[in-house]
Amino acid sequence: MAGRFGHQAAPDFERAAESCLDGTVSGIVIDLAGVDYLSSPGLRAIVALAIRMEELKGQVIVRGARDAVRVTLGLADFTKSKQGKQRW
Repeated sequence: MAGRFGHQAAPDFERAAESCLDGTVSGIVIDLAGVDYLSSPGLRAIVALAIRMEELKGQVIVRGARDAVRVTLGLADFTKSKQGKQRW
């Protein structure tokens, strides 16, 4: 992913993420190194995926988040899963 992750990119992300949820995937790594802005639709898409993965006993890990994106994820309390696992 690169650039802005907001209302235009979120639906594509959601479709791609859904295609990974076939019951055999135990974890998904989201590389945000190229993302310079994360708005609420993008954040909602990531959080929804993380919740779904936790329901499937899996995990979402975010890597490479720039400072501004990391702050947004932190404000949404996305740093740890319900099980207390670190997400980055």
